[in-house]
Amino acid sequence: MNVLVYSGPGVSQTSLDATLSTLKSLLGSNFAIQTVSPKALESEPWTVGCALLVIPGGRDLPYLASLERAIPKIVGYVKAGGSYLGICAGAYFASGRIEWEIGTPLEVQGERPLKFFPGLSKGCMYPGFQYDTEN
Repeated sequence: MNVLVYSGPGVSQTSLDATLSTLKSLLGSNFAIQTVSPKALESEPWTVGCALLVIPGGRDLPYLASLERAIPKIVGYVKAGGSYLGICAGAYFASGRIEWEIGTPLEVQGERPLKFFPGLSKGCMYPGFQYDTEN
């Protein structure tokens, strides 16, 4: 069985590295931990043998653009009993609607297509968030 970790536009390299390292240390003896591209999620038969799809942290808007064609397959996978783990932006991406940093230059808001959590995801919890930093 595979654990697939999205590695495409929008993913923070820091989040990707930490996610892969953690999953390998916790699950690596029982699962193949692999990265997966937007194209593979769209066109390859990844749902067969996939134990978990992980969308790590990064930026939600590039996820919307790069995964647009894969969304029906992701939704079908989860509806058929597949498991999805969204970390940070990957969790926002899986909600019904997001409101991120309203009233700031980082503002993002709108409906999201996965709707695994049908409610509103709102952030940021701590003022002063900066992308690509530990701040």
